[in-house]
Amino acid sequence: MREHVSCRPRRSLSVQRCGIRPPGGSGREGERSSYDRILSKLKERYKNVQVKDISSRIINRLYDYKYKIQNFRILPTTEQKKIIIVLLIISLALGVIILLAIRSAGKVEMDEMTI
Repeated sequence: MREHVSCRPRRSLSVQRCGIRPPGGSGREGERSSYDRILSKLKERYKNVQVKDISSRIINRLYDYKYKIQNFRILPTTEQKKIIIVLLIISLALGVIILLAIRSAGKVEMDEMTI
């Protein structure tokens, strides 16, 4: 007697029994799709990277910046100048971006009025 094969996702059923192929795959065993090759290369390259280490470094760096800003008065003059220059560059960049956004919005409104 033949058993009924259901295509519901179960761990015991293989992908080939249901006739479903993985995306980008040829369905043949032993052949790897380009997607699989890319993923394996990325896994090999970043196998030593640990997310907890990266997040802890980012958090520590943010705490360092917070400490510097809170204790700005007692920092050496060179450190104060560096902080002021960085903040000025960031504020100028934001100002230019906002100015360009306002001008482009104004041009759109003027173009709509002339039509």
